[in-house]
Amino acid sequence: MASENCREEFVTSERFVLKNVCTMYEFMQRGEHCDVDIILDNKCYPVHKIVMLASSEYFRSQTWIKQINSENPKVTLTNIPCECLEWVIHFCYTGSIEFKNSTIDDMMSAASYLGNDDLIDIGLDYWLKHISVQNCIMIATFAHFHEKLDVQKISFDFCCKNFNDLVKTDEFLASDYN
Repeated sequence: MASENCREEFVTSERFVLKNVCTMYEFMQRGEHCDVDIILDNKCYPVHKIVMLASSEYFRSQTWIKQINSENPKVTLTNIPCECLEWVIHFCYTGSIEFKNSTIDDMMSAASYLGNDDLIDIGLDYWLKHISVQNCIMIATFAHFHEKLDVQKISFDFCCKNFNDLVKTDEFLASDYN
């Protein structure tokens, strides 16, 4: 009788998704079931290729895919600090990151290099919360490069509203705008 009143319904368990993500992260931390090594500055980071592929344009590139599908799946990275790679890997597994004013620039460079759009988006949100005449040109330039037109407009508008103070900053004086 009760089934006569029931309607079809598609249900998603957020707890299930979160539990699985946490389990994958725990596996990675223990080096379990990892199937590719990322090498940076002679340091090895065992990871799950499916997590990296799902999280980053760089890791979906043809060059990387050829390397991870070889008999000895190791990929050597350059151009980013080890600490930044560790943050990006953590983000790929957990979707969370701790931003600090002292590290956000390096973090965003790493996210850009590795093509992690989700990390770029939340980093831009962080930057906008802390926009100042000291960083507005950098934010506008970064947003332009990544075609984030809404962020570019907000940072450009900030530059215009604060132009008299902006022209006195080292960032402005060192820029091509001067």
